Amino acid sequence: GVVGNINGAMECIEGAEVALLFENQTVATAKTDAFGDFKFDALTRAAGQYTVQITHGDFTRKTVAAQAGSSVCLGEIELTK
Repeated sequence: GVVGNINGAMECIEGAEVALLFENQTVATAKTDAFGDFKFDALTRAAGQYTVQITHGDFTRKTVAAQAGSSVCLGEIELTK
């Protein structure tokens, strides 16, 4: 899930905008839930290298690489201020 340092503690970040990009084109968007989690379903390309871009007004934008598969977990993604 997406987390960040809030008042000295690592907290889940709700409401972050998450974009899934393939070859620099946005193919899906989502928002993080109360647990900082997000998911993209029914991708048109079942395989390939994607980029996940996360933005939230209180933090610096973060991008991470993701290799598509049947189910991919990116683990904990920390945003910084």
